[in-house]
Amino acid sequence: MPDQYKARYESTTDFSGQSSSAASARGRLEGLKNGIRMFSDRPLFGYGIGNFATASGMIYTGAWFESHSLPGQILGELGLVGVIGFIAWMYVLFKSLSQIKNRFKNDPDNIYNYKLSISQITHILLLFFLGLGGHNLYRYDWFIISALAIIMLNISRQADNIKEDRAIA
Repeated sequence: MPDQYKARYESTTDFSGQSSSAASARGRLEGLKNGIRMFSDRPLFGYGIGNFATASGMIYTGAWFESHSLPGQILGELGLVGVIGFIAWMYVLFKSLSQIKNRFKNDPDNIYNYKLSISQITHILLLFFLGLGGHNLYRYDWFIISALAIIMLNISRQADNIKEDRAIA
């Protein structure tokens, strides 16, 4: 493995030492801790969308850095209202994608929709995993997956309506 990739991997696992990798790994943990501190200071609404680095720099650490922690970012920026909203959004999204997956599971004419729903669920899980070491709350992926889920739900409903019409005729 090239050295640059080794160093990048170490930035998520090496908490000891004085290397830049160790500092980066500690920074990710600090981002989570700062997010929890921000949440405890402003539990209802947090510091606002996109204000993690500003709050961190002006109030908490003197260093203007992003959270590098999705949970820290959500807690610090959005507060309890945002946490509840994010959880509700993810619940509806997972429920919708599961309905789509189950609807098309045994439908050979719509195998693409079945596989697409599985890939979207996997994509969301990867975003959560990557969010443990990054601040990806505002990535476009969340919104594209949500839009595709809405489109696929509509396709699913239309397919059901077509089958019902055929059964009646």
